[in-house]
Amino acid sequence: MIDGGDRDDHGYATSGPDNLLGTADDVNWQGWLFIEQMIEFAINGNLNHAPKDILVVGASSTALSAIQSAAVVQGLSTTVRTGAALSSENLNDYKVLYVPSDLNTGGGVSSSDLSILKQRKIDIQNFINNGGSAVALTEEATPEPYAWLELPLLFVIADAGNGMQPLHKTQAAINAGFTISDAELSNGVPYHNTFIGPPDFNGLVPFVRDASDRIITLGFSSLLR
Repeated sequence: MIDGGDRDDHGYATSGPDNLLGTADDVNWQGWLFIEQMIEFAINGNLNHAPKDILVVGASSTALSAIQSAAVVQGLSTTVRTGAALSSENLNDYKVLYVPSDLNTGGGVSSSDLSILKQRKIDIQNFINNGGSAVALTEEATPEPYAWLELPLLFVIADAGNGMQPLHKTQAAINAGFTISDAELSNGVPYHNTFIGPPDFNGLVPFVRDASDRIITLGFSSLLR
């Protein structure tokens, strides 16, 4: 899945009965809930049976809190890699590759780490073709958005500014098991880019649109074939 919002910057978690954040009974809200459900979708659609759960690219601060909160309520582990460690990490050890928002979010993915991913795009293609899953948030503020994810064509985006229109799930997202309400989805804004190409979106389908019918989120799974 790729999403045009910085959901990690527009969400939060509340603690469960133990009154401690960072436990399986926490509840995520707004953008963090959407990240949680994107990760759940990616895990369920994973086919490579890797030993580790989520490889997180270069997140810290708010961006890291969001993915950790999304993971912990599902009992999933996260491993953060950046710089040289990201260059050498074996992607096939993981079920999901997660790329947080760009610097629209505190602690988001850096341009240097996105450059490393671009250098590894063949590795990423092989990872996905072998059954791995990927989840990525907005890259509107980067020079070459989603250049690491050419499957086989480059994704083309349009700047949505600070998009605040109401959002709605498509039937494809509903069929994929997304239960977040449209109201809660719309609370996790603004969003920053829409998707306009390539023509068939490399086989991905719209999962979220705004009130102007622009595509905000794209998704695909072998489960939807």
